Amino acid sequence: MVKDAPHIIIIGGGLIGLSTADALSLAGAKVTVIEAGHQVMGGASFSNSGMVHLSQARPWVSVIGSDYLADDAAQSVLALAKFSAPLIAAKSKSMGLPSNVSVNARTSGCLQLFADVQSWNAAQARYDSLGIDYRRQPAGGVLGDRPALLFPDDSSGDACDYGLALSKQLTKAGVDIITGHAAKIRRHQGRVIGVSVAGRDIGADHVVLAAGAQSVSVAAQVGLDLPIKAVGGYALTFLKPDTLSLPDIPVMDFATRSCLTVFGNQVRLSGTVGQESADCLIEIWDDLIPGLRAALGAPITPPWRGERPASLTGKPLIGRTGLPGLWVNAGHAHMGWTLCAGAGAVMADMILDGSEAFAGAGSMFSVPALPAQKH
Repeated sequence: MVKDAPHIIIIGGGLIGLSTADALSLAGAKVTVIEAGHQVMGGASFSNSGMVHLSQARPWVSVIGSDYLADDAAQSVLALAKFSAPLIAAKSKSMGLPSNVSVNARTSGCLQLFADVQSWNAAQARYDSLGIDYRRQPAGGVLGDRPALLFPDDSSGDACDYGLALSKQLTKAGVDIITGHAAKIRRHQGRVIGVSVAGRDIGADHVVLAAGAQSVSVAAQVGLDLPIKAVGGYALTFLKPDTLSLPDIPVMDFATRSCLTVFGNQVRLSGTVGQESADCLIEIWDDLIPGLRAALGAPITPPWRGERPASLTGKPLIGRTGLPGLWVNAGHAHMGWTLCAGAGAVMADMILDGSEAFAGAGSMFSVPALPAQKH
């Protein structure tokens, strides 16, 4: 840590918060991470699909409500994803994880299924417009006769393991990580000066909101209305059956925004949008892979739900707010693991070097004007 280094508090101990802490710490800042949950990585990335998927950079129209916004945002999100993915691979290597982001040796790439040729063709046109590399996959095998696309530049692994390893590395580097306590933002003379947590006040030069969907309620403490929507997703985890030969790369279903991922001797069904419970996952995937329900049996862990923080602009909110001293790094939606290292690096450059936005993307990642209200 450099002499007179700024003290920066990160609110949120998920992938975005930890990656932001990592980038700031490596640049010489003093960093404190505050996580309201009992441990880091307990939120949206605890049981996700395990993909670093540049291919899925286009925001979900069903969430943001605008095809135009999705098209406008896609190139910006993809640019950040391309910047982030090599950083994740390098960080994985530094933590003793293989460079393809997996815990075990995995085949590179992710697969996506489509309900019919029409949706398959329409998707290819979208990917062509973005310059996404893909391979048309012939129908057959356990996945049946549905058309599919393979994305060779995507990779996979366990996002939670990555985050927990990063947390340990940060602690060794001197980053203070406080868990089990919510933070309340402190202000003085119109500027954020730190937080109150666990009965004590902690001063800081800057505070960063990186608490995923919970960033909205934290920002509301100081009168800021973040344009972020919490989008629920689910996961079911099973022992891997011996009776079915499942793909060793993640398989996404385009229509339902869900995924099947094999993690060693386990199978995870995850994702969806607009569903009321995890029960839908086994119904979706038993239809896609007949006999899967019987082969998997009962889940080995309780059903899990996470809230994905989707920016209503289609682009993650990375930048300063209208309140001096307060920053935001949130709204990454389904791209959290894919964007985490890049988003953290961008945030660190903004705070420490005065950069206004991600290089090559104009002001794409700046937070919209959010005037602070007087309380």
